[in-house]
Amino acid sequence: MRLLLVLMFVLLTGCVPASKTSRELEGLGEQIVDHWKARQEVADADYEYSQGLAPDDYHLRLEVTLKAEAVSGQVVDEIVEIGERDCWLGPWDTYDPTYAVRSTDGTEIRSGTFHLSRDMEKKWGPRTPQVIPTR
Repeated sequence: MRLLLVLMFVLLTGCVPASKTSRELEGLGEQIVDHWKARQEVADADYEYSQGLAPDDYHLRLEVTLKAEAVSGQVVDEIVEIGERDCWLGPWDTYDPTYAVRSTDGTEIRSGTFHLSRDMEKKWGPRTPQVIPTR
């Protein structure tokens, strides 16, 4: 009975060992943030990764803050393109992280989901992604 209670506690509190999937998706978040922070227009960038109880319940949310004087449609497009490129070249085929681009005053400029499409192959080359396991 005690073992059952301990197992339930571990599952309910999210104290499960990190899977290869979670490490790779966190690595993707870190990579995108690093690429964003390398841009002079970026004031800050961060990501949040979480996993639900279901095996395929992954959440990767990225946020980037642009310096107010650097905000332009072109810069925002380039920032989004960096995320799309890193996702395209990343490890997973069936996962589309969400993002938000903000100005230093907190105004949201653009948000959405990085959607991958076959036409990206022309720009960034072929990919050999894995599919996120569902079991």
